Amino acid sequence: MRTLRENAGLPPSGGTPAGITFSTTVNAVRATSLTGTEGKVVQVWINYDRYATQADGSPDDEPLKDETTDLLLKWQNGAWRITNEPEYLEKRSFPRAYFPDSNVSWADGWQQVRHAG
Repeated sequence: MRTLRENAGLPPSGGTPAGITFSTTVNAVRATSLTGTEGKVVQVWINYDRYATQADGSPDDEPLKDETTDLLLKWQNGAWRITNEPEYLEKRSFPRAYFPDSNVSWADGWQQVRHAG
């Protein structure tokens, strides 16, 4: 959490400064099942951009662009929930980098997210 805060230009601990807001734009996703065809646990890689708007309405001078992260989701009690169970952490995969016009990214399972506009 400390690294995320520092990357966002915030102090290492504490609350979010009054009036600042964050938004993200997801560029692409890559989802794979960690439980075979049953699909009760999935790993989702997300490529995104993160923007901030300061309390005075001014934009982020250094938005995070082309960031990539993953999470493990487990279907429990009728909803997808984040899991860090060791048996699934061991099954994680690491994709090729996402590039919008890359056949290699497409073949690796990345799917571009379209935005209404």
